Amino acid sequence: MIWRLNQLEMLFTLVALLLFTGTSWTLAKDGVLDFYDGLVLAGDGHICIPLRTPSFFQIGIYVIAAAAVLHFLAIAILKRLPQVLRRC
Repeated sequence: MIWRLNQLEMLFTLVALLLFTGTSWTLAKDGVLDFYDGLVLAGDGHICIPLRTPSFFQIGIYVIAAAAVLHFLAIAILKRLPQVLRRC
C-alpha cells in the first residue's frame, strides 16, 4: 500500500512538473518573463523585473520535459526507475 501511495505521489509530482514547464515555455515565447507572467507562474508575481530569457531557454525546457516524461513512463509502466537512472 505504501508503494502505491509513493508511486501515485511521484506521478502527480511529474504531472505538475510538466504543467509548470509547459506554462513557463508558453509565457516565455515573447522572450521576456515579466510581473504578469510571474503572477501566473507563482501566484504572487515575484518576477517583478522583466527577465529576458536566454537563447538556450527553449532547449532547457525540452530537456526538463523529456526527463519528466521518461521518469513518468518508467514509473507508470515499469513501476520503478531503470537501473541506469537509479545509480545517478
